Amino acid sequence: MEVEERLKRARIQIQKKNSFFAYLSLYLNFKESKDLPDYAGAGVNSKGDFYYRKEYFEKLSDELIESIIVHEILHL
Repeated sequence: MEVEERLKRARIQIQKKNSFFAYLSLYLNFKESKDLPDYAGAGVNSKGDFYYRKEYFEKLSDELIESIIVHEILHL
C-alpha cells in the first residue's frame, strides 16, 4: 500500500479513537517532500501542510504513523 494511503488510513484511525485529534487531523494536507533533513521523517507548517519523506514512512508500522501524525498536530 502506498504511503499516502497509509497516512489517510491512519487519520481515520485517529478519528475513531479521539475526537479532539480527529477534528484537528481534518486540516492536515499530506505532501511528500524530499527536502526534509535525514533525521526528520515528517514536519508540519502553520498552514497544516504535513510534509513527509516516503522512504521513512515505508518502514513504519501503522500505529507509529498514527503517533507521528498526532505528534505533528501537537506542534500546531
